[in-house]
Amino acid sequence: CAYCSRGGGRPRQRSRGRLDYKAIKAFVANHGNRLGSKTLFKVVKKGHNTGRDIERAGLISWLVTSKHVEDVNAVDKSGRTALFYAMTPLVATTLLDLKADINIRDRSGAEPLMAHRDLEIVKLLVERKAAVKGWDNEGNTALTNAIEAGDASLVEFLLSAKASLTSVNNLKETVWHHAARGHDSRTLEALLCRKTDMRCPDINQADSTGSTPAMVAAASRKRLPVLLRCVSERQVRETNAVGEEERIGRTWVGMRIRMTMTTHD
Repeated sequence: CAYCSRGGGRPRQRSRGRLDYKAIKAFVANHGNRLGSKTLFKVVKKGHNTGRDIERAGLISWLVTSKHVEDVNAVDKSGRTALFYAMTPLVATTLLDLKADINIRDRSGAEPLMAHRDLEIVKLLVERKAAVKGWDNEGNTALTNAIEAGDASLVEFLLSAKASLTSVNNLKETVWHHAARGHDSRTLEALLCRKTDMRCPDINQADSTGSTPAMVAAASRKRLPVLLRCVSERQVRETNAVGEEERIGRTWVGMRIRMTMTTHD
């Protein structure tokens, strides 16, 4: 059954992880505010089924407006509010309309914008004045997180929203380090389009350990050709000298890149 009435038990999930929202509503109404916040988090996290979005949003609104959830910005053990876990634009919109704090930080210093990978939710947060240039305790931003996740479309949007290209985290890593460590070469291609931007950091800038983006990329053959082209184009444009390219070619990173390019050919 969808609801266990024996001993005032909690509402059970239906098959395939679906929740019986009517049972949840009755259960919370019978137990007052004690479980309201926990229920809110559970409903928000079960947001994969977009076909039930309107029903889910209605339950969230009822939980907050009926005062069964005393604070829509209540946090879990990670210091995150329900907004961090919103899985659809409608749920995120509902929470924001209920006065969810768009710039609240969790224990790692991250804001909701940094936690989301859904492009439509990110657009919504930016439209609602989320801090695009904010950073967490490690100095990472929404842009660097998107770059490292390899989401080129999200990277393009954040760049169009004036995300900072010059941000450097606590390890002195630039956007190029994150791109070199990312999961998709398309992200590097997206940054290539910005290489003439004066805000774009030097492709050869080392981090606090002395590693350049090329050294980071050396661990992945897929990303090496793209990064190599970026390095070469920037050097040709800035130095217009063969000697500088030959100097880099003599390094172990250059040797690794040439081996990779030979393998691809």
